[in-house]
This record gives sequence, C-alpha cells and structure tokens, in this order.
Amino acid sequence: MSNINYQIILENLQNILSDNYPNFDIKKLEITRTTSKEFGDFSSNIAMRLSSLENKSALDIAQELTTKLRLCISNKIKVEGPGFINFYIDNKSKAEVLKKIIEEKTEYGKPSQTLNKNINIEFVSANPTGPIHVGHGRGAVLGDSLANILKFCGYKVVKEYYINDAGRQIDILTISVILRILNKFNTNIQFPESAYQGDYIFNLVDIIEDGYLKQLKELAKFDITPNVENDDDEKILDFYINFFKKNCECYKNLQNQFLNYQVNECKKDLQSLGINYDHWFSEKQLHENGMIDQVIKKLDTAGHLISKDNAIWFDSKKFGDDKLRVIVRDNGDKTYFASDLAYHEIKLQKYDQSINIWGADHHGYVKRVRNGMKALKLDEKKLEIILVQFANLKKNNKVLPMSTRKGEFFKLTDLVKEVGADATRLFYLLRRSDQHMDFDIDLAKDNSKDNPVYYVQYAYARCHNLIKKSKFDYYSSVCNKLELLNLEQELSILDKLDEFPDIIKNVSLKFTPHILVDYLRSLSKLFHNYYASVQIISQDVELCNIRLSLVYGVSLTIKNGLNLLGISSPENM
Repeated sequence: MSNINYQIILENLQNILSDNYPNFDIKKLEITRTTSKEFGDFSSNIAMRLSSLENKSALDIAQELTTKLRLCISNKIKVEGPGFINFYIDNKSKAEVLKKIIEEKTEYGKPSQTLNKNINIEFVSANPTGPIHVGHGRGAVLGDSLANILKFCGYKVVKEYYINDAGRQIDILTISVILRILNKFNTNIQFPESAYQGDYIFNLVDIIEDGYLKQLKELAKFDITPNVENDDDEKILDFYINFFKKNCECYKNLQNQFLNYQVNECKKDLQSLGINYDHWFSEKQLHENGMIDQVIKKLDTAGHLISKDNAIWFDSKKFGDDKLRVIVRDNGDKTYFASDLAYHEIKLQKYDQSINIWGADHHGYVKRVRNGMKALKLDEKKLEIILVQFANLKKNNKVLPMSTRKGEFFKLTDLVKEVGADATRLFYLLRRSDQHMDFDIDLAKDNSKDNPVYYVQYAYARCHNLIKKSKFDYYSSVCNKLELLNLEQELSILDKLDEFPDIIKNVSLKFTPHILVDYLRSLSKLFHNYYASVQIISQDVELCNIRLSLVYGVSLTIKNGLNLLGISSPENM
C-alpha cells in the first residue's frame, strides 16, 4: 500500500518493533485494509506473529504495542479477536487524500518506488491470414491496458506483435488468393473448402500487379485437378501448395505482397482501438538468420533431441511431459515449436520479464514452451503466460459464429464502428481474462446505468459539469476545512479514493486490469449516489468548496483510471 495513513501506521509499528522486538523481521510486518468498517480501517496481525516468537499471549503483546503507538491520524486503536490490532482513522485524516490527489493530478496512483525492469509484452500475434476479429480483441485490450499500467508504474515496457509469417498457414493464404484468380479464368478449377473463404481474399486479389496476373492466367490453362484419395481437404491443400511453389514463378513475390498487405491491415484494425506496437517481430527472420538452427544445435549438443521416424523430436519427457515433441518434421520443415523456442530465447535474454498473452486454446502449449526454456538453461521464471478465454459476441441474444477459414467472423473494426472504441475496451476488461465472457453488443450501445462504460464516463461528466457551473474556484487549491466532509457518503468516497494507488499496484503485480474496472465502477456508484442525495453547490462557501474539492478528486481519479485503460473521459454526455 502507498496511502498516507497506511504509511504512518507502518512507520510507527516498524519503529516499535525495531526497539522492542529486534529478532522480528520487519519486512514481514503486515497491515491490511479491513473488509468491514466494524473493525476499523486498517488491521494488523503482528501480535499473533510475535506470539510464537516471544512465547507470549498475542492479546498481551497487542495491548503492549497499542500503549506504545503514537498516531496523529487515529481516533481509536482497538485490540480485537485473538489479537488483531485495528486502527480507526479519524475523518479529517481520511480527507487528507484530497490534498494528495489535487497536488499530484495525473500522477496520482503512481508508486513512489518501482523496480528498474525491462518488460516485453507480446499479445494478439494472430496469424496474418485474415482480419483481426472480435476473438482477438480481448487479448488486445488486456495487453495494451496492462502495458499502460506498467509504464505508469515506472517500468520500461515494449509492446510486441509476433508475426507468424512462415509456415503452412501462409502458404494456404497464398494459394487461396491464387485459386480465386485462376477460378476467374477457368471455372473448372476447384476452390477447397479448407482454404480461406472470407471476402477479404478478394481484396488481396485486387492488389495483384498486371504482370503477375498474366503469369497466373497462363497457369489457368493447365489441368490442376488434385489427385487425392477420399477428397481429403488437407491433402488437397498440400497438392496446391506444392504445385504452385513448383510452377508459379511469382509465388514468393505474391506471398510477400499478401503478407505485407495483411500485416498493414492488422495494424489498422488494432489502431481502431488505439493500440500501437513498439515492435513487430517476424518469425521469418528466425529462419533466415539461422536462429532456429542455432537453438536446435544447442538442444542436440545438450542431448535433448531424438531422431525417430525420419523426424527430429525434443525429448520433453525428461522434463515431465507425457510425450516427445517434434522439432523438425519428416519433410525437413521446422515446426512452430522450434520457432517459438528461438523466439523465447531472444526475449528471455533481452528482457528482465517477458509476458505472453495467449488464447486459452494454448493451455497445453504452456508446459511445452517452459520445458524448452529449461532445456536451453534459460530462466523460465522470467516468462509469464496469461491465458485469455474466448469472448462470445452476442447480438439480439444470439451468439455470432466465428471461423477464419470459413470467413465467418465479426471484424474488430466492425465492432468498434458499432459500439465505439471506449465500450469495446471496457467490455473486454469486465471480467478476469481466464473467465468466459459474453460481449453484449446491445448493452454496449445502451445509454443507461446498466452499461458500465456509460455509467463510469457519466460520473466523470457529472463531476466536470458541477465544477464548471460552480461560482467558486478554490476547490483546486489547498483543501481547507477537511473536517466538514463528515457525511457517511463522503467518508465512503474518501476511503475509495484512498484505495486507488493500491489498485494500481495490485494490477501491476497480478496483471489483472479488470480490478481497475471494478474499482472505477464502485467509485462511480458512490459518486452517483452522493450526487443524487446531497446538495453539493450551496450558499455555504466553505462547505461548497470542500465538497467541490471532493468532486474534483473523484474526477481526477476516474480520468486517471480511464486513461490507463485507454478509454476517454468525455466532459459532456
């Protein structure tokens, strides 16, 4: 915790412990917020911790400690239960938080001390084989919001997108476009069901240069009917991939053109949510620079590879896995796993911490990658993997279908156009990332208290308009007459404002931005209730000013929180 009253209690207890209990490690001293005001504002179990060390009753130790405490902020200190020391903070001391908020403004909530860490956050990293769709949105908003919060806390953060621009999926994208073109010239040419079906494929068709079109038109004259048993879709794809690689001179050029176009489209899609990356890392570079070969050689030298069935396997059983994992296929192609090992080796060597945000369908892959890190003698504790459950999109109480191959998906940009970037971002953060969620489009568009983004933004707009129409302007200077804030609602708001730095710290340690969303909703609810039941602007100048100071503190805190989540704070709604 980093609030003023907590620090005062902490320093007092630390001094007493140093003087009277030198054998106790003061780093283990715990002071927590109480969950019920019945037990005060803060509580410590220090007496129970000392009881076993000193072989004395926890209640006796608690009584001794309370007689030594000299606090200017507490109107009551009580020993309760088996030996808890509970602190009841007086009203004026609670209101001191307003001075801190008004003084620090956009800096309020920032930790006074942070570790000097370089952090890499890799998120989304969807295959560039189609548009960014709403299924990618949840991880996108989580990664971007988390990066904002970590930067705010003083960490050096690099946001990275890992481009899967090598491998079979890219070949399938390439032949999907080529087959669409050939089908124009020769309607007998089949288009496999397992190729990419979306309308965006025709956008790629439109960017092909005339010279390449002439080459493809010549290919359309040939009989390229796949000679495949049982109409196996995947084998049909392999047939086309091999055929075009061998017979289409412009295959590589077209593939690079399609890739560049798709990556640029991905950037635009993400920018619609205000998401920009610091670095786009190409998987293809790992192949071209020999990084994958180097990792394979290291694993082989360390005795972690096995040759079997004309393929090369990582002996992950040594590390507790239930089976071997292929590194190089029998056709000589290196697997995605091989690429990922090379990629993670680079990240763990370059950064103090690497955070991967993956879809929940990668659950079984986590252990495999960690085992690879152990085999390469890397510190896999530096790797944090956050799994994100898929978000269902609901409209008119129906879940919309999603399949990139079949072209059935709701583009992220379409969602942003329909509900706005602010609603999109906040709705994706409403729940823990490892919990399933339904994104209700109709609710996201609703201008009512049931819509959480509207509810929070409306609280900020109310604050702004109250201040704007006030005749007084002393609210933003040093707060006087703090003791006038004594209504139960005002004290609840002050307590909530005081929690903000703790919320930010918890998010930065646990990587859980939904905690901040919960906080903003709770603070907004307290303020809306206060606004509805208390006359804030009145003829009593001193009371009016201190209440406007409270309103100003609420507005600054809400704006800070929304800003960290990448959400705007409209002044009028």
